[in-house]
Amino acid sequence: MSKLWELSQVRDLTDLFLKCRNSHKFEI
Repeated sequence: MSKLWELSQVRDLTDLFLKCRNSHKFEI
């Protein structure tokens, strides 16, 4: 169960990271 939770956390973080990168791309 905890492993599944960790996986979802990682996915959320990755999503945020990608979103930030995308926004920076558009800004530049």
